[in-house]
Amino acid sequence: MAARALLREIRRVLAPDGIARIIVPDGELYLRTYAAQLAGDPTRTFPYQAEEQARDLWSPMVSVNRIFYQDRESLFGHRTIFDFPLLQLLLQEADFTRVVRRDFLDGADTTLLVDTPAWRVESLYAEASP
Repeated sequence: MAARALLREIRRVLAPDGIARIIVPDGELYLRTYAAQLAGDPTRTFPYQAEEQARDLWSPMVSVNRIFYQDRESLFGHRTIFDFPLLQLLLQEADFTRVVRRDFLDGADTTLLVDTPAWRVESLYAEASP
């Protein structure tokens, strides 16, 4: 998993009092929404579901696949989808000792709050420190 190597490198170069802010698509959000829709809950919708439904073919799995495979071949594409427990485990494995789930524009270091408003609806925010 490329994420393991990346997180180890971030930890290696991070100052002893530094903070790493990690923002990734929230896999838990997508899987919970998928399960809710399959159970018949019409009030639960995916981020960007309306745009996806406007195309010729849509089911809940289309939204799940979008997040899992979006831009997969680009440098910025998704190769792994995370929930907080997996992200926390990987950060701890990379020798981060303090891992905290955060929210949009909420963090310990305001200089790291460069969050993208358009991604707020589908992002998982975490901060880690040595």
